[in-house]
Amino acid sequence: MKGYYCQLEPLKPGRHAQEIGTVLSKDPDGARWTYMPMEEFTTINV
Repeated sequence: MKGYYCQLEPLKPGRHAQEIGTVLSKDPDGARWTYMPMEEFTTINV
């Protein structure tokens, strides 16, 4: 589904994992991981 500002599509780990990992890794103070039940990811395994 395409909109004015973004495109929504089904998640495909083989295609999207690297991009999602790149975005999540840009968290210098670790705020995104404060309430997560796991540690921050250091590698992307698909």
